[in-house]
Amino acid sequence: MIGDVASEAVDEAKRSANTLAAEAGEKVKSMLNQQVGVGADLAGHVATSARAAAASLDPNLPQLAELVRVAGDRVERLAQDIRRQSIDELMRRTTDFARERPAVTFGAAALCGFALFRLLKAGADGSTRSSGREDWYRDDMTGQRYHRQSPSISPQGSHSHGA
Repeated sequence: MIGDVASEAVDEAKRSANTLAAEAGEKVKSMLNQQVGVGADLAGHVATSARAAAASLDPNLPQLAELVRVAGDRVERLAQDIRRQSIDELMRRTTDFARERPAVTFGAAALCGFALFRLLKAGADGSTRSSGREDWYRDDMTGQRYHRQSPSISPQGSHSHGA
């Protein structure tokens, strides 16, 4: 009797967990579908901007304008394709693409990693450089550098001011 009650409680807990997991999965899919729509809208804006840029390039650089126009058209078609697909279809297509073209996928991942690395490195270098500039200043008349905290100390690399 107690075993039956415990077994029923475990079964009910499993059903509840499965129901919660399914609901959470549907909510995540719904949210991802919304984000896909936002991404498609962004791609559409990029396409519109490309067309505007092509129009402004037409008078002086018609060949470049045509390239930009073609790129804008391709981005617009991509945006339309994305809008027509669910997140499940997009995931399947992405997975298929990665299986069919692993070198392209690896190259794209490496390029994204390199770009991210450069962005992070540039941010770190910028903060280091700015603190270095705050410690030293250059005399416009002589071109010599002085330490900001100790203006009475002689210029960097020499022993006297020579006033």
